[in-house]
Amino acid sequence: MADQLLLPGATLFYSGFFVLASGALVLAFFVYDYSTYREDTDTEDLAVSELALNPLRGGPKDLPIANHLVDDDDSPEKKGSKHKPKLVILGTGWGSVALLKQLNPEDYHITVVSPSNHFLFTPLLPSATVGTLELRSLVEPIRRIVSKVRGHFLKASAIDVDFSEKLVECVVTEGDQQRHFYLPYDKLVIGVGSITNPHGVKGLENCHFLKDISDARRIRNQIVRNLELACLPTTPDDERRRLLSFVVSGGGPTGVEFAAELFDMLNEDLTKYYPKILRNEISVHVLQSRGHILNTYDEALSIYAESRFANDQVDIQTNSRVKEVTPDRVIYTQKDEKGEVVTKELPMGFCLWSTGVAQTEFCQNLANKLDELGDELPDHSPRFVLLSYPLTLSSGRLSVPYVMLYYLPVTCDSELRMLYAGAKELMRNTAEVGKIIEIDTAEDLEEIEEKLKGEP
Repeated sequence: MADQLLLPGATLFYSGFFVLASGALVLAFFVYDYSTYREDTDTEDLAVSELALNPLRGGPKDLPIANHLVDDDDSPEKKGSKHKPKLVILGTGWGSVALLKQLNPEDYHITVVSPSNHFLFTPLLPSATVGTLELRSLVEPIRRIVSKVRGHFLKASAIDVDFSEKLVECVVTEGDQQRHFYLPYDKLVIGVGSITNPHGVKGLENCHFLKDISDARRIRNQIVRNLELACLPTTPDDERRRLLSFVVSGGGPTGVEFAAELFDMLNEDLTKYYPKILRNEISVHVLQSRGHILNTYDEALSIYAESRFANDQVDIQTNSRVKEVTPDRVIYTQKDEKGEVVTKELPMGFCLWSTGVAQTEFCQNLANKLDELGDELPDHSPRFVLLSYPLTLSSGRLSVPYVMLYYLPVTCDSELRMLYAGAKELMRNTAEVGKIIEIDTAEDLEEIEEKLKGEP
């Protein structure tokens, strides 16, 4: 009887202990939250330069000049960098991010300009197109990287550079409206990447490219769309086979990896969720202009990849050049064993264009500016012309982006010749100049692009 009377008391004891312990934990949480709370007083009286909000206009096109940025005064460290040399980096790709991670924030006022506000891990893009990897796992916000060097980021596109006034012309596009402005620089790094080489082929608007996240998303949506259309009872047999014909133009690393990822997805995952008849009618084709795929790699790797594709029933068409891409087929020429060229057609529901890279329009315009220097060279006076020109050496390394054109016409007098010869040697030893090119006449400018490719 006594044991039974003790049970309610023990229950009350443990219940009361639990309530007190829970209350103590809640009280401790609020005490900790109160003790660690810090009111952000920086935002109360934040000063923003009037010139950052309403920049002065100037330059050849009388555009706003962003000498001051809206976040220049966000912290004492950023305030201290306002009067340092302005380093402008165009692009958020591999080269730009590698440079950002090596910079000392005490040396420059750093501004990054790019239409993409993230760094993209491009080697894994083919995996993202078929869902092997999520798209968000391939990107890192560029502002997170820039903040480590107390830099600034402007989401805009660079369209031109005025070398004489050291101004980068940028444009911001919002719908049908465009707003242009100038960004001044003391040092300029161009890392805007490249575009897929079109090779003058017609109908590339019917193809997909694989250069950024939006491309991968569009490719994934197109693959799913084709599969769903192929399942409909209203889809004829010929149309279903066309929808399930996937063509990859280009047998380089991107094209081969995408073809492999696509085959794995269609072979391993398709039968789990889609009718099995689709697996029997799916075809993957790779068109390569050379005699082997992966021709820039070791021959043993190329042969191994071709044998694996043969086992997986991936069709490899070598010595094939695409002439035109229509909405429902690829027209290409192929050289047979006798050397004769035959025109063929391949029905397709999807085509990936991955045939190497080419310069962007922005970089082409900068290269063309070399031709305009000839009109500015005097007839009888020596002159130095300093270019912000990215130098890619034969080893593949990118050198310092400053080239000095040393113009010494044969008609100038001997005193000037000696004076400028000494100045040239002085400038050769400075860190600013990575290469010196000597020219005697304006016609020599035609050979500059070839000279730029050599070692300094």
